[in-house]
Amino acid sequence: MTTQKKVCAVVGVGPGNGAALGRRFAKEGYAVALLARTTAMSESLARSLPDARAYACDVSDAEQVAGVFAAIEHEMGPVATLVYNPGSGKGPPWGTVEEIEPTALEAAFRVSALGLLLVAQKVIPQMKAQGGGNVVVIGATASRRGVARTAGFAPAKAAQRSLAESMARHLWPQKIHVSLIIVDGVVDLPRTRALLKDKPDDFFIAPDALADVAFHLTVQPPSAWSFEVEARPFKETWCRGQREPRDTRPPSRARGWRNAASRETRLAIPPLRRRLGPDAPAAIRSSSGPKRTLSKDMTLL
Repeated sequence: MTTQKKVCAVVGVGPGNGAALGRRFAKEGYAVALLARTTAMSESLARSLPDARAYACDVSDAEQVAGVFAAIEHEMGPVATLVYNPGSGKGPPWGTVEEIEPTALEAAFRVSALGLLLVAQKVIPQMKAQGGGNVVVIGATASRRGVARTAGFAPAKAAQRSLAESMARHLWPQKIHVSLIIVDGVVDLPRTRALLKDKPDDFFIAPDALADVAFHLTVQPPSAWSFEVEARPFKETWCRGQREPRDTRPPSRARGWRNAASRETRLAIPPLRRRLGPDAPAAIRSSSGPKRTLSKDMTLL
């Protein structure tokens, strides 16, 4: 029997972010489908929420995904909002390229990227039939860089991020808002507390606060949609591991690298001169003029 409420499917329900996401969308009046590999934890959560159901689903298995989302549509109604919050797959994905098992990388990829594809392909037709919808993907800073010991995790999250961006470019014009939350920090969980006993409360990302971010993405006006949003504690070092490499060349050779203008931007200036034509500033058009460069927003430096 379907419900009159809008349906939110939360994929990846555990004691942290997944449970918080389920509670947040239930609070906003959604009927919530709670998906996890097993229903050991999600069933008790479903009983505590109005119009919620727990489903067992391995998102890397195409047949299971098809069966579960057909059941959700039949029992609850078409999915209006999807929150994709997967784990890291079976087996530890942490280690260097010499340490990890190939199966760990494969499992992480199947959960992070393949699972997102399989699930999205099932809910997109339902959203189109409703005139629009939301897909919120819970990502990680690892998607932006490969730290040595994330050889099994970072590539999978990078693939997920690229897929989410591809989906957004394709689906936004069809009124389906695809967004990505880059989680940059340690989520507050019993196991992370046990590992980091000396850390204060404000060191951790509160799952309820992250769920607030996810919900607010789904109610943004379409004239100002966001794609990528970062969530981190206020004390966290921004985008850990992503600092720009320091320019160690002598000042005489480093000239022209001001304001982080990239090498690619500078190399693009000569053809830009030819395209701009006679109305462009003389400093750009004239090869005999002062040597100048452009910042990434095309401001003359």
